Amino acid sequence: MDIKTRYSKTTGAFYPFDIDYGNDLPDDLVEVPIADYQAAMARPMGYSFAFLNGQLIIEPLPEAPFVVLHDSFMSEVRATRQEILGVILQIGWVADKTGDVAIVHAVLAARQALLKITEAPAVLAAVKSESYEALRAAVTSEFKGIANAAPEVLRSAFNIKALDCR
Repeated sequence: MDIKTRYSKTTGAFYPFDIDYGNDLPDDLVEVPIADYQAAMARPMGYSFAFLNGQLIIEPLPEAPFVVLHDSFMSEVRATRQEILGVILQIGWVADKTGDVAIVHAVLAARQALLKITEAPAVLAAVKSESYEALRAAVTSEFKGIANAAPEVLRSAFNIKALDCR
């Protein structure tokens, strides 16, 4: 006995026969074997499924275009930068109030470098190459370089958010 269920492409949902949906069923329902339902549900992460002429097709999702990856990643970079700036500026404020001129200068230098991180030559080269991996590596390298150039008291600020910048 071949057990079946129903599938609708428009809703992207399965509709088991043992549930009464009344008149609320989509018009494009097709019957599919329960084994296809199970295979679709067990597909690897990052894969999609479809039924083509009644045949289950499971395939990897298409890779997002570089511009989408770039925009999303750079939003994350800017948010991380803002969090780091917030922490180091607090440290700078305390240093200014206690007369620690060296730390104030270090905060200003780190602040300037952070504000220019999206325009760093390695970052711009990675953008030009349209390689997401290169972009991520360039930004990570820039964050690490800024952190390593800062005094120890500022370095903890770079551990507040994951961008592989620790």
